[in-house]
Amino acid sequence: MSSTYTNEIDNIDSWLTNNTSNYIRQSVITLLRHYWADNPEEFDENDSDTLTTKQLSFGRRAFFAGAWHHDWLIKQEIFHREKRVKRSATLWLIRLLHKIKLIPVIMWKTRNEILHSTTNNHTTEAQHSELNTIIEHIFSQKPHSRTMSHCDNAYFTKHSVDKVKQMKLWRKTAWITGANLIIHKYEQISTEQSVRFLSFFQWDDGG
Repeated sequence: MSSTYTNEIDNIDSWLTNNTSNYIRQSVITLLRHYWADNPEEFDENDSDTLTTKQLSFGRRAFFAGAWHHDWLIKQEIFHREKRVKRSATLWLIRLLHKIKLIPVIMWKTRNEILHSTTNNHTTEAQHSELNTIIEHIFSQKPHSRTMSHCDNAYFTKHSVDKVKQMKLWRKTAWITGANLIIHKYEQISTEQSVRFLSFFQWDDGG
């Protein structure tokens, strides 16, 4: 189970690398590792100006329940301004909290797979093989990176084809669902743009 928690922290770390400053990323990861460790790291209580110590004053339950210090939003807004991107710091925090709240859910599902898995090995291999073919097709058909938003593009660049293929069945299926939604969204945009383009050149030739 500890490896599952570590993997999820690594996934959040990768997401933070693309979506926030190094200071905020390190602060979040430090807190995640702190609350998981058997012997938590000691922090300087007099150093009250850091995001880490401010959040620690709220306690463990508040951290995982989503009660975060307001300074997180202030720091993230500064990051957006420095990067000159029009994004919502609140939306960024909501997405981060969602990822953190998923950790125990994923750990529970992993535990259940280990304890209660009754799926035949041959059936499992066949399912993986079928999904792997779909994954290869998705990567070959995904929109060009220049046409996608940063967040949508990161969905494909965060994991290589081989890494997605190594996921567990339920997680692999979830990834495929998310990827198809992104592809469908850009297919709709492309279709709408084509319709507008054609309608621009249409004219009434009936006199």
